[in-house]
Amino acid sequence: MTRRAGFLAGVIALLGLLAVLAGGAGSATARSTTDVQAVAANLAAAPVYNDPSAERAMTAAETNALIGDCRETGLPYFIAVLPRSALTPQFPTASDYLAGLNRAVGKPGIYAVVIGKDFQAGATRNTVADIATTALQEYRSAGTYAVLQAFVAASAERFGGTVPTSYSEANPEGFPWVSRCCWARVWPVAGI
Repeated sequence: MTRRAGFLAGVIALLGLLAVLAGGAGSATARSTTDVQAVAANLAAAPVYNDPSAERAMTAAETNALIGDCRETGLPYFIAVLPRSALTPQFPTASDYLAGLNRAVGKPGIYAVVIGKDFQAGATRNTVADIATTALQEYRSAGTYAVLQAFVAASAERFGGTVPTSYSEANPEGFPWVSRCCWARVWPVAGI
């Protein structure tokens, strides 16, 4: 790549990020996007991205409240609520999407995605499988926000600020810790 082409690619990426941030300032629900890179860019501005077209989308007020909950913990959360259409040949399952999101964000932390009826969660240090399962089982009738709020509270209590400070320290070989909870098996479709 020539120097000029590299510069132009950087300018285009910066303009894209600015457009995302300008369009979604104040709430992470302003625009609908499912591309993992675009979702990662949204998560650079706020710890929660909620696609308004998602089957289990939260309201703007719930999204903003969850953003506040995440920020209060002081831990790095990366949470996305997306429609089933986010799954692609590159990311055919919610687990694949979650791992791709971790790579796209490139930071250690606590990750969760709700894609269609699937809830996936993981952390770059330790495990959150039991936390995700418990949150889903205990708050299944209360909706997406209640489940994610319980997940954030319980994982913050467990980690207590011990998420590693560098990506390589977190997991130099990848993202093998994924927890899978299928909402369709736990929640009735009309239950949210």
